[in-house]
Amino acid sequence: METSIEITNDGKIYCNGIKEDSVNGFLILFAMYAQEDDYNYIRMNEGMVQPQKKNIVISFGIELYPTDFFIKNVLSSMDFEVTKKFIADIYGL
Repeated sequence: METSIEITNDGKIYCNGIKEDSVNGFLILFAMYAQEDDYNYIRMNEGMVQPQKKNIVISFGIELYPTDFFIKNVLSSMDFEVTKKFIADIYGL
C-alpha cells in the first residue's frame, strides 16, 4: 500500500496508516542524520509538492507494509539541508 507523510508550511504533520510515534521517530532521525544521497530527493517549486494542497512543503512518498514502511521519495520546496532544519525546528532539536 502507498501512503505519505506530509508537512505543511506551518509545521503540521499529516500521515495516513502509520502510527504517530513511528512518524515522529522517523522524522527526528531524518532531521538528525539523513544524507541526501540516501533518499530519492526531489526539489520542487513552491506550491508544487502537492498542487491540490498548496500549503504542503514536504512530502515523503511511502510504501507501507504490515510491520514497516519504506521511503520511496522525498518531495520538498526547500533545499535538502533546509528541509532537515525545518523538521528539526518542529521538534525543537
